[in-house]
Order: sequence, then C-alpha cells, then structure tokens
Amino acid sequence: MKPINMIVQPKRQHGAALAVALMVLLIMTLVAISAMEGSTLGYKMSANSIYHEEAFSASESARDSVGETFIDYMFEEDWTEVVFSDGLDILGTPNFYEANAVGEELADTSSLVTDLDYDLQDGNGDTVIKGEIAVVIGQTIVNTSGAGSAQYKGYHGAGVGMGGQGGVFKYFEFRSEGEGTANASSWTAADFRFVP
Repeated sequence: MKPINMIVQPKRQHGAALAVALMVLLIMTLVAISAMEGSTLGYKMSANSIYHEEAFSASESARDSVGETFIDYMFEEDWTEVVFSDGLDILGTPNFYEANAVGEELADTSSLVTDLDYDLQDGNGDTVIKGEIAVVIGQTIVNTSGAGSAQYKGYHGAGVGMGGQGGVFKYFEFRSEGEGTANASSWTAADFRFVP
C-alpha cells in the first residue's frame, strides 16, 4: 500500500498575537510619556524653587541696604545729607517723622507705598538685585522700666527725666519685595527700633 500524502490545513489565526503586541506597545508608550511628564514636572519644581530663593535673597538684600541710610536720615531729620548705599534710591521725599501714607496698612501688602528702590547693577549695567522697600511708621513707646539704674550710675544725657524712665523707642517696619527670574517675587519684613 502506498502512503497517502495528506495535506494538513493550517489552523486559521484570528490575530490574537497582533492584538496583544499592540496592547503591550500602547502600555509601554503610556509609561514612557508618564515618566517624561514626571521628569518635566520635577524640572519645573526645581526651577521655581531656585527663582523663589533668588527673589527672597533680593528682598533680604534690599531690606538690609536700608538700615544705615535710614539711621542717617533719622539723625539728620532730612534727606539732603544722607549717604545712600549702592543701588538704593529714594522715591519722592517721604517724611518718616510724619504719619504713614493715606490708606497704608501693615495687614494689606498691596496698600503699602514704595518709599525706596533698590537696583544693584554689575559692571555692564545689568541688574543683579532688584527690590522695593516700604517703610511703615509704627508707634512711639516710652520705656518705663530698667533705666533707673543707668541714671543712678551717672547717666546725664539729654532728657535726664526721660532717661530715668527708660528712654523713647520709635518703631518702624521695613517691608521689602524682591524680584527674581520668571516674575518670581518674595516679601520679607523686619522691625526697626530707633532710639532718638
């Protein structure tokens, strides 16, 4: 008997392998996109943190630059003889012996009037540090304790009676807004006590 050649018909494929491969490819693509977005978000967060630190440092530098200039002003009682720090400019001629500007409130930073401008530049004329300073007049307080011993030990300065009470303190607050890259800004504040 002769062997019969049988032709075996292949099983018909329904495309399952292709569908599974496409699903795996889709999942891998979504994972890759998600990883890239996470990386971009991390970069943006890092950059924003740097911009904020830059603005904070500018605000601190601007506020610190006012100290000596303000002391000169308080002793001179006028702006004509005052020596300004590098980059510091006065806006108008505010009188810090008078009342605050109309509507100026410590609780509302948008109501503060800019009194001094700080714009420190490098040798090429590019701004390195930029900030605006508002000086808000606080209260005047007579310190009624602790100075009797100073008078007992020989204190005979101006106003011996006031020295016996402890002296007069005039309080101010310096509020500064510093600017950084990408429109970043930061506020800092410090109390300033002046003893006339």
